[in-house]
Amino acid sequence: MEHAQSSQLGTDRNFSNANELEKAAEASCASQTLLLCGTARLARRLLHRWRQQQQQAATSAWLTPAIHSLKGWVYQSYAELWPAARPLTPELSLQLWHMAAQQAVPPTGLNLEPSLYRQMQFSLEALLNEKLDPLASQSEQPLARFRQRATQHFLNLLPQYQAALWSDILKEVCAAIESQGLQLPKQTIYI
Repeated sequence: MEHAQSSQLGTDRNFSNANELEKAAEASCASQTLLLCGTARLARRLLHRWRQQQQQAATSAWLTPAIHSLKGWVYQSYAELWPAARPLTPELSLQLWHMAAQQAVPPTGLNLEPSLYRQMQFSLEALLNEKLDPLASQSEQPLARFRQRATQHFLNLLPQYQAALWSDILKEVCAAIESQGLQLPKQTIYI
């Protein structure tokens, strides 16, 4: 069973199958509704289906409807705000974690390698998404202390490289919506 929610109307609607959901999404495209999808794959699928419908009707498909993945829409909205920092790329993340790990002096036997840096980035994002302080660890374990020191160095490096974490991007977009600096369409549907 598929599920969609209209944020402005505050209504939930359940669909018995994906085809029914896609037809409802197509209908909303004509009404200048912002359609936010949980995944980029679903957004691409709905855009593809809309283009097919336009071709079958012999209508121009140049004007595309506002269908985005939630994450893609947040990044696009963030870019429109002309922020000082750019989104942290995976490559820059690896570079900054490498620098931070070297500054934090790793415990003996710990291999500093890209897989460790990716795990540290994933851990940091998970903590921030749950609104937990990544520096709050009180553990006396050498690995936990190293992670805490490396995270502190990493967070200190972000402004120097004008990079923004996902949580910072999300906060800035939310603040822009609240301050009316970013205008939302009359109706927004999240699928």
